[in-house]
Amino acid sequence: MLDFRFTLYFAFFISLSTPASGSNAGENPCPENWMQATWVDMGCLLLNTTETYSWEQASIYCQTEGATLVEIHTEEQFDFLLMEIDVVDGQTENHNWWTGGADMGLEGNWMWMRSFTPVPDFVWKTGDPADGLAQNCMLLWYRYDYLAVDAPCSNTDSWYPICQKFVT
Repeated sequence: MLDFRFTLYFAFFISLSTPASGSNAGENPCPENWMQATWVDMGCLLLNTTETYSWEQASIYCQTEGATLVEIHTEEQFDFLLMEIDVVDGQTENHNWWTGGADMGLEGNWMWMRSFTPVPDFVWKTGDPADGLAQNCMLLWYRYDYLAVDAPCSNTDSWYPICQKFVT
Protein backbone atom coordinates (compact mmCIF):
# COMPACT_ATOMS: atom_id res chain seq x y z
CA MET A 1 0.00 0.00 0.00
CA LEU A 2 2.86 2.39 0.75
CA ASP A 3 4.28 2.16 -2.79
CA PHE A 4 0.86 2.95 -4.24
CA ARG A 5 0.43 5.87 -1.82
CA PHE A 6 3.81 7.28 -2.88
CA THR A 7 2.87 6.90 -6.54
CA LEU A 8 -0.51 8.49 -5.91
CA TYR A 9 1.12 11.34 -3.98
CA PHE A 10 3.62 11.89 -6.80
CA ALA A 11 0.83 11.90 -9.38
CA PHE A 12 -1.16 14.28 -7.18
CA PHE A 13 1.86 16.61 -6.91
CA ILE A 14 2.42 16.53 -10.67
CA SER A 15 -1.25 17.25 -11.36
CA LEU A 16 -1.12 20.27 -9.06
CA SER A 17 2.01 21.66 -10.65
CA THR A 18 0.99 21.06 -14.26
CA PRO A 19 -0.97 23.87 -15.93
CA ALA A 20 -4.45 22.80 -16.98
CA SER A 21 -5.93 23.48 -20.38
CA GLY A 22 -9.32 25.09 -20.80
CA SER A 23 -10.87 27.95 -18.86
CA ASN A 24 -12.25 25.97 -15.90
CA ALA A 25 -10.00 22.89 -15.97
CA GLY A 26 -7.64 24.16 -13.27
CA GLU A 27 -10.28 25.42 -10.85
CA ASN A 28 -10.73 23.61 -7.56
CA PRO A 29 -14.46 22.84 -7.19
CA CYS A 30 -14.16 22.43 -3.41
CA PRO A 31 -14.97 25.04 -0.77
CA GLU A 32 -12.15 26.77 1.07
CA ASN A 33 -10.35 24.47 3.56
CA TRP A 34 -11.68 21.33 1.85
CA MET A 35 -9.40 18.86 0.01
CA GLN A 36 -10.12 18.04 -3.58
CA ALA A 37 -10.61 14.29 -3.96
CA THR A 38 -12.38 14.26 -7.32
CA TRP A 39 -9.48 12.27 -8.82
CA VAL A 40 -10.70 9.23 -6.87
CA ASP A 41 -14.43 10.01 -7.13
CA MET A 42 -14.71 11.21 -3.53
CA GLY A 43 -15.67 14.83 -4.22
CA CYS A 44 -14.33 17.13 -1.52
CA LEU A 45 -13.08 16.11 1.93
CA LEU A 46 -12.85 18.02 5.19
CA LEU A 47 -10.75 16.57 8.00
CA ASN A 48 -11.89 18.64 10.97
CA THR A 49 -9.35 18.66 13.82
CA THR A 50 -10.88 21.54 15.77
CA GLU A 51 -13.26 19.62 18.04
CA THR A 52 -13.99 16.03 19.07
CA TYR A 53 -17.43 14.58 18.45
CA SER A 54 -19.49 11.47 19.05
CA TRP A 55 -20.46 9.68 15.83
CA GLU A 56 -23.92 11.27 15.82
CA GLN A 57 -22.49 14.73 16.57
CA ALA A 58 -19.93 14.22 13.78
CA SER A 59 -22.70 13.27 11.37
CA ILE A 60 -24.69 16.38 12.33
CA TYR A 61 -21.59 18.56 11.99
CA CYS A 62 -21.00 17.25 8.45
CA GLN A 63 -24.65 17.87 7.57
CA THR A 64 -24.30 21.51 8.69
CA GLU A 65 -21.44 21.70 6.17
CA GLY A 66 -23.70 20.32 3.41
CA ALA A 67 -21.90 16.98 3.56
CA THR A 68 -21.95 13.50 5.13
CA LEU A 69 -19.39 11.41 6.96
CA VAL A 70 -16.92 9.90 4.46
CA GLU A 71 -17.56 6.68 2.57
CA ILE A 72 -14.77 4.51 1.12
CA HIS A 73 -15.75 2.25 -1.77
CA THR A 74 -12.44 1.33 -3.43
CA GLU A 75 -8.89 0.56 -2.35
CA GLU A 76 -7.72 3.53 -4.42
CA GLN A 77 -10.02 5.81 -2.41
CA PHE A 78 -8.77 4.29 0.84
CA ASP A 79 -5.13 4.82 -0.15
CA PHE A 80 -5.87 8.42 -1.14
CA LEU A 81 -7.64 9.07 2.17
CA LEU A 82 -4.79 7.49 4.16
CA MET A 83 -2.32 9.71 2.33
CA GLU A 84 -4.34 12.80 3.24
CA ILE A 85 -4.65 11.66 6.87
CA ASP A 86 -0.87 11.20 6.99
CA VAL A 87 -0.42 14.79 5.81
CA VAL A 88 -2.89 16.25 8.33
CA ASP A 89 -1.67 14.18 11.27
CA GLY A 90 1.96 14.79 10.28
CA GLN A 91 1.40 18.53 10.80
CA THR A 92 -0.39 18.24 14.14
CA GLU A 93 -0.91 15.07 16.17
CA ASN A 94 -2.48 11.69 15.58
CA HIS A 95 -6.26 11.64 15.39
CA ASN A 96 -8.94 8.99 15.23
CA TRP A 97 -11.43 9.62 12.45
CA TRP A 98 -15.16 8.93 12.22
CA THR A 99 -16.48 7.56 8.93
CA GLY A 100 -20.00 7.02 7.65
CA GLY A 101 -19.96 3.28 8.36
CA ALA A 102 -22.32 1.77 10.92
CA ASP A 103 -24.25 -1.40 11.73
CA MET A 104 -26.98 0.12 13.88
CA GLY A 105 -30.24 -1.77 13.71
CA LEU A 106 -28.81 -4.90 12.07
CA GLU A 107 -25.80 -6.20 14.00
CA GLY A 108 -22.89 -7.25 11.79
CA ASN A 109 -24.37 -5.76 8.60
CA TRP A 110 -21.97 -2.83 8.09
CA MET A 111 -23.30 -0.23 5.67
CA TRP A 112 -22.40 3.27 4.54
CA MET A 113 -25.10 5.56 5.88
CA ARG A 114 -25.37 7.88 2.84
CA SER A 115 -25.40 5.30 0.05
CA PHE A 116 -26.69 2.28 2.03
CA THR A 117 -24.05 0.11 0.35
CA PRO A 118 -21.93 -2.49 2.19
CA VAL A 119 -18.65 -1.46 3.79
CA PRO A 120 -15.83 -3.33 1.97
CA ASP A 121 -13.64 -5.76 3.91
CA PHE A 122 -10.31 -4.13 2.96
CA VAL A 123 -10.87 -1.16 5.31
CA TRP A 124 -10.96 -3.26 8.50
CA LYS A 125 -8.19 -4.07 10.96
CA THR A 126 -7.68 -7.81 11.38
CA GLY A 127 -10.23 -9.05 13.91
CA ASP A 128 -12.69 -6.23 13.26
CA PRO A 129 -15.50 -5.60 13.14
CA ALA A 130 -15.88 -7.37 16.47
CA ASP A 131 -19.67 -7.26 16.09
CA GLY A 132 -20.37 -6.16 19.62
CA LEU A 133 -23.78 -4.66 20.33
CA ALA A 134 -22.10 -1.66 21.98
CA GLN A 135 -19.78 -0.90 19.02
CA ASN A 136 -21.83 0.16 16.03
CA CYS A 137 -19.85 2.97 14.38
CA MET A 138 -16.74 2.84 12.19
CA LEU A 139 -13.58 4.66 13.18
CA LEU A 140 -10.19 4.93 11.45
CA TRP A 141 -7.83 4.43 14.38
CA TYR A 142 -4.27 5.78 14.27
CA ARG A 143 -2.91 2.95 16.47
CA TYR A 144 -3.70 0.54 13.64
CA ASP A 145 -2.36 2.70 10.80
CA TYR A 146 -5.87 4.09 10.30
CA LEU A 147 -7.46 0.75 9.54
CA ALA A 148 -11.10 0.65 10.57
CA VAL A 149 -12.38 -0.60 13.90
CA ASP A 150 -15.88 -0.74 15.29
CA ALA A 151 -16.31 1.68 18.17
CA PRO A 152 -18.97 2.92 20.58
CA CYS A 153 -20.92 5.64 18.76
CA SER A 154 -21.17 7.80 21.88
CA ASN A 155 -17.43 8.08 22.50
CA THR A 156 -15.75 11.46 21.95
CA ASP A 157 -12.18 10.62 23.07
CA SER A 158 -10.09 12.38 20.42
CA TRP A 159 -12.42 11.29 17.62
CA TYR A 160 -12.87 13.70 14.72
CA PRO A 161 -15.08 13.75 11.60
CA ILE A 162 -14.08 13.35 7.97
CA CYS A 163 -16.80 15.04 5.95
CA GLN A 164 -17.43 14.31 2.27
CA LYS A 165 -19.22 16.59 -0.17
CA PHE A 166 -19.88 15.79 -3.80
CA VAL A 167 -19.53 18.61 -6.30
CA THR A 168 -20.73 19.05 -9.85
